[in-house]
Amino acid sequence: MTGFAVLYFDEIEKIMNYKKENQKQERTVQLHNNLSLNHILKEEIPYIINWDKSKRGIPIFDFLIFYKKE
Repeated sequence: MTGFAVLYFDEIEKIMNYKKENQKQERTVQLHNNLSLNHILKEEIPYIINWDKSKRGIPIFDFLIFYKKE
């Protein structure tokens, strides 16, 4: 049968180990996911409110959304 590739278990294991060793670790945090000036309370200690749309993601995401809105 031409056109078909056969991977043996030891080859699959080598590929998986390579992927694990070379995979980049991304830092994730709890994102607000709707950050705007209206969601920041300016008290003695500033608070961010309205977390109903929060999710896990990369830290820069909230700042990009904030920059686009403001």
